[in-house]
Amino acid sequence: MPRDCRSGAKGLRASARWHDGFAVNAPDTRPKTMIAVRYGLPAVILLAGFLALILSDTLTGLEGLAMGIGVAGSVLLLNVLYRVGVKGDLERDEEEAARVYYDEHGRWPDEEARP
Repeated sequence: MPRDCRSGAKGLRASARWHDGFAVNAPDTRPKTMIAVRYGLPAVILLAGFLALILSDTLTGLEGLAMGIGVAGSVLLLNVLYRVGVKGDLERDEEEAARVYYDEHGRWPDEEARP
């Protein structure tokens, strides 16, 4: 059974790469627009639902609120599911990088060098 390359490398981000036996974290390059889309868009949609409730005191306003809650929840869930998928891809890439390192050096990246 192959050895897990991440044992002993706790606390590293999924974007960590192996270089000469050491895990190197990639710089955090998360743009602000991505954060705005991920969290701001659902907040704006939810706010629009509340505005529909406030501006229309009929059943239509309540339906607008329900729609806003549903759509905002859907956008958040879509973001979560996308991130789970991307994380799996990054973990596979990290495992592949560790296997390439093993093929080149004859040991796993998190093992100490043999004398």
